Amino acid sequence: MTSTRSNGAAQTSVEALIYDVRNRGLAALADESRRYRIKELNEPQLVEMQRRLAKRCPACPSGVRANIIAALVAISGKWKG
Repeated sequence: MTSTRSNGAAQTSVEALIYDVRNRGLAALADESRRYRIKELNEPQLVEMQRRLAKRCPACPSGVRANIIAALVAISGKWKG
């Protein structure tokens, strides 16, 4: 069963995005279907992704991690610092 947070993406989409970014880094964000999923995120989901990616992203050196978070915010059209 896919759960959806109020006006946000399904939790399975959030998990899939986190998995892809952790394993592929910035390259994961180049895919149009992933960019579409990111645009579906609500602000709490975006914050959750930022927090989880900042904590652990093996494919992401610390400088790249900041770029990924900035890209997530830019793609989503929402600002969250």
